[in-house]
Amino acid sequence: MKQDLLSKLIRLFILYLIWSAPASATVDVENSVTNVQQYLSYYIDQSAQSEIEQILSLDAAQWKTHDSDRINFGFDDRHYWFKTELTASTYKERWIEIAYPLPDYLNLYIIRNNLIESSYSTGDLLLFEQRPIEHRNFLFPLEIGDNEVVSIYIHFQTSGAVQLPVKVWEKNDFLIYENKINLLQGIYLGLMLVMCLYNLFIYTTLRDKGYLYYVGVVLSTLLFQAALHGLTYQYLWPESAWWNGQSVAVFSVLPLIFAVYFALNFLKLEENTRWLHRTFKILGPIVVTIALLNIFLPFKIGINLARTFGLIIPVLLLVAGISQWLKGDLAARYFTIAWLLFIIGTLILVLAKSGVLPSNMFTENAMPFGSACEVILLSLALAQKFTSERRKRFLAQERALESERLAREANEKTMLVQIKANETLERRVRERTLELEATMKQLSEANTMLRNLSAKDGLTGIHNRRSFDERFELEWKRAIRAKNQLALIMIDIDHFKQLNDQYGHQAGDECLKLVAQSINDSVKRPGDFVARYGGEEFVILLPETHEEGAEFFAEQVRKKVSALAIRYNELFLNVTVSLGCCITSPQCGETSYLLLEGADKAMYRAKESGRNQVQFSRLEHMASAKSPL
Repeated sequence: MKQDLLSKLIRLFILYLIWSAPASATVDVENSVTNVQQYLSYYIDQSAQSEIEQILSLDAAQWKTHDSDRINFGFDDRHYWFKTELTASTYKERWIEIAYPLPDYLNLYIIRNNLIESSYSTGDLLLFEQRPIEHRNFLFPLEIGDNEVVSIYIHFQTSGAVQLPVKVWEKNDFLIYENKINLLQGIYLGLMLVMCLYNLFIYTTLRDKGYLYYVGVVLSTLLFQAALHGLTYQYLWPESAWWNGQSVAVFSVLPLIFAVYFALNFLKLEENTRWLHRTFKILGPIVVTIALLNIFLPFKIGINLARTFGLIIPVLLLVAGISQWLKGDLAARYFTIAWLLFIIGTLILVLAKSGVLPSNMFTENAMPFGSACEVILLSLALAQKFTSERRKRFLAQERALESERLAREANEKTMLVQIKANETLERRVRERTLELEATMKQLSEANTMLRNLSAKDGLTGIHNRRSFDERFELEWKRAIRAKNQLALIMIDIDHFKQLNDQYGHQAGDECLKLVAQSINDSVKRPGDFVARYGGEEFVILLPETHEEGAEFFAEQVRKKVSALAIRYNELFLNVTVSLGCCITSPQCGETSYLLLEGADKAMYRAKESGRNQVQFSRLEHMASAKSPL
């Protein structure tokens, strides 16, 4: 009885030893492709100095097995050794593929009959030509067949993520698979380049920096993906191992730089969400500095900085997009969805590289898919923005034409009233010859009052458009006779429609009155003339004024208006103006309209260049044209 119990205990102990020992099954690679990750045993070389001979002499108990079918130990710079045994019943030309192009150092040994048959030393910090087979991943030839058994030992060390996706391929099947991968990569590359060229062409036409920042986002994302998959080392700099070791860390930051400045330009954060504008203004120089430092910093430090900001900045971009979307900006919805997809893809990739998620086809390609969707949606966002701004300009032109039509009709009605009044006065003069002197005196007073009323703007109290037209023709002819210079300044209040929409037309009227008063007070010479040209536009006519004097006067007007603090109810409103100044020496036969057109174009250049500034132009030679005045 005791002997039976003892024998049972011994058998249980033996079973325990067998169960607890690391697995070392021989892997049959007879199939066209065999994933051997799950059969790998590993040993961590704490000394970082062990040679293959020392590794071969290790006890089986010193080797460990992992509990996953994929090897991913996250970011770890220790020296790892992996081993397994392979067998095949028939001889075929086979390749061992390690589908991870970023290990710093990678040594592979093929052991046959306890002898080192082949050894290969490579890695992304060694020259590309040292690879036994030139490929973006690491490929090693394997000769095995007729039920042979060979042992594979892999020495792996990197400052990035420890991943070892090992497969054994039949050569022909690998080439077929590689053709499919190259096709997908070509589609991705073509999509990104087409979006770059298309939006670069639009930039050369519109000169909107938003398109240039978009091209930067696309190109930098493309470079990062190419470096991450080993394509840049294979095709662009195969002879620069140092730069290849740093390029992934550098390229991982570049998309963040262009994304920050794209958001500042596209979403108009300075006007809409100031705290985000200040945040991105601070983050922009920071990520630029990190990109420059990553050229020289150790890869582990650089990639950790990139990972940190790669999670922070996309989230802030998403917040900015949602904020503008909620305010009714239709283009912001494309922006928001684009960054949401990019964030999801980036997060999946970072978690896979960190070992939180398994490394597989989906996690490794989540970022390229997200970035492809991102660039398409951002391009749609730019198109939506362009369409919206064009619609706004069209509506503004329609309103201007309508205002001009109404003003013309009002002027015609005034002329009719004046004509009828003159006819009535003439009839009364003929009928009442005895009251001729008194009637003529009353008529003269009435005409003077009417002339004064028709010459002034009812809201601002300065001269109106009609008065300006008359004075402009007079000064033009006078400058021709005296051969003097004549300067014209056109002024437009910046963002006046937004002020009207936000605070109401009463606030807008108060703003117009105070701006008009400020401009009028700036005029010191008796011959200078200020008028309201229409809407929020004003003009200043400066006879006998040279170029420097006109520019100086325009700048003084701009500063004086910028310093205004317009009080409306309990609010203090600040406004700025954009000024266009044009100067010429009129000659006989030339038309005054071109001077007005030159000042108007200069004013629009000031608005397009950022507003709150003065733009100057000079008309040297002017062609005769029929004046519209």
